[in-house]
Amino acid sequence: MARALETIRAAGFQVTISDDQQLYVAPANRITDALREFVRKNRGEIVASLQAERAAMPTQGTRNHKDTVFG
Repeated sequence: MARALETIRAAGFQVTISDDQQLYVAPANRITDALREFVRKNRGEIVASLQAERAAMPTQGTRNHKDTVFG
């Protein structure tokens, strides 16, 4: 189930999710149109994977203002 998330991370991106289900991908300056479309098409799987990770770890990473939001 975590293939989409693994694909994004293998490309060198960090992906986080906010409490209100918004996805953040960084570094924003490296996001291509193809990656943006991949995230949109696989959003449900990515969200589920991040939620499972969050449930397994009580702490969450930080994000900065240079992240790109996929809401």
